[in-house]
Amino acid sequence: EVTCAEPVKIKVGDIVLPDELVLISENLRYKSQKITFSVYEREVVINEGIKNGDTLILIRQCGGERYIALGKV
Repeated sequence: EVTCAEPVKIKVGDIVLPDELVLISENLRYKSQKITFSVYEREVVINEGIKNGDTLILIRQCGGERYIALGKV
C-alpha cells in the first residue's frame, strides 16, 4: 500500500520501502499532454500516477532488496 506518493513510500507488511528501493514502472507514473485547440490550450491528464492508499503489485528484483512496482490492484 502506498503511504506517501511523493517521495514514494510503500508499506509491505511491517516494512516501509523508501523511494530508492522501488522502481516505478512507466505505466504508474503521472502523465499529461497539452492539447491546443483553435482558440485555447488545455492540459489533459492521461494517467494520474500513484496516490496515497493505492495497492500496488510489486516484484522483488533478483539478488537484491529493490522492488519493481508493476501495476495497481
